[in-house]
Amino acid sequence: MNVGTGRPEGWPWGAPSCPAPKTAVPPGAAKVHITSVPSGGEISVDGKFFGNTPSDINLASGEHIVRVGGKEWTRTVQITGGEIQLQAELPASKPVAATIATAVPATISVQPVQSKQTSATTSAAVPQGWIGVTTKYFGSGGAVVTAFAAGSPAAKAGLTPGDVINAVNGISLGDEALDKKIAAYKPGSTVRLGYMRGAWAQEATVTVGSNAQ
Repeated sequence: MNVGTGRPEGWPWGAPSCPAPKTAVPPGAAKVHITSVPSGGEISVDGKFFGNTPSDINLASGEHIVRVGGKEWTRTVQITGGEIQLQAELPASKPVAATIATAVPATISVQPVQSKQTSATTSAAVPQGWIGVTTKYFGSGGAVVTAFAAGSPAAKAGLTPGDVINAVNGISLGDEALDKKIAAYKPGSTVRLGYMRGAWAQEATVTVGSNAQ
């Protein structure tokens, strides 16, 4: 090879120079030409960075995940050979980000205050159920009546101190606090209280009062 001319030894003078050797593409591989609008998007294939658009890369046969612009444009490509053209349409993200940044603070500063005020007003306006007894937890399940409020719904229904309330509307009380269970009923509704008085199982129907009484 003549270094000065790029021609093999004996190549006729005046004849065109030898063509530049082409990069060989492995069998089954493909030459993939990737462009994007706008250009300059980062290219990654199977998680590996390959530069920016526009760019030509050789990919081996098989399935590959091609991303342009981070995760803005993702395609699964099956390579079997030849040449492939890919063009990614990337969103213009900067103007959108500027609009969101100015709009969000106004929304965040106002909404939570209104929600809290509404919630406080609602919870204060709803009375809870009440039958006017003081109880303590009974080890085997149930609540032992220890005292009554004067004229309470439970007293009017005939319960007395020492009774062990073990069911509300036929459902065993278990470890659940009696006050919490009764509070779920509306004032004016009736509940059936199952209780033990000594060795005798009994039941009383109680008209639920309001905790505001």
